[in-house]
Amino acid sequence: MHLYDEEEFLCDVIDDCLDKLAKRYDSKTPEKVLFCKIRARDLGSDSSFVDNAVPTIQCYRIEKRKTCDLGSVVKPEIVEGLGEDFTAEDFFRFMRNNFNV
Repeated sequence: MHLYDEEEFLCDVIDDCLDKLAKRYDSKTPEKVLFCKIRARDLGSDSSFVDNAVPTIQCYRIEKRKTCDLGSVVKPEIVEGLGEDFTAEDFFRFMRNNFNV
């Protein structure tokens, strides 16, 4: 899940990366992977969270009807791990390292 704000440039970059990642998980992939994005303000997030933590990536695994929260990374962790100029391949590695996906 991508918590985004339309005014944050990094959200556009992550959207592009997630689009490319989603294409890797096509019908040939045995596991089902779902992607969604939600405007952080629509969840009731205050402006401090939006300004300091968005984009945020939250990752979950659902197995046998049980949801397991794999964790989340927020803007400072994304910038620290990737910088502000990264490729989809960089993002894929970042996701694997943080969420084991």
